[in-house]
Amino acid sequence: MWLMDLVRSFLAKRRGVRVAKDDRVRALVDVETLGMAYHSGPFSSGFACRIPRGSVMRVYSTTDLGFSCTPEGELEIQLVPASDRNNPKYSAAAFTFGLGDIGRTFEVLSD
Repeated sequence: MWLMDLVRSFLAKRRGVRVAKDDRVRALVDVETLGMAYHSGPFSSGFACRIPRGSVMRVYSTTDLGFSCTPEGELEIQLVPASDRNNPKYSAAAFTFGLGDIGRTFEVLSD
């Protein structure tokens, strides 16, 4: 599975698919995924969730073949387990996807 994702991302890059920092992306389908909850100090945790179709997230980091994004507002409350969010050291949550997910799972929104 990871190999197909890598190939899709490489082909997307060759086609000119781009995602930039501060872009907003919208889920085209429900996305079953894993997220990371970041805490102040040297600690993070992971969680499984379903990002609902139509959800919008902000891109905060990109690589040659992928991007990381964060949920905002009510979406963060919906996706991140309360055990993480209610921890006094909780900082943020993030998800990482490949360029191959653009057009298939997500679309980049123009502001």
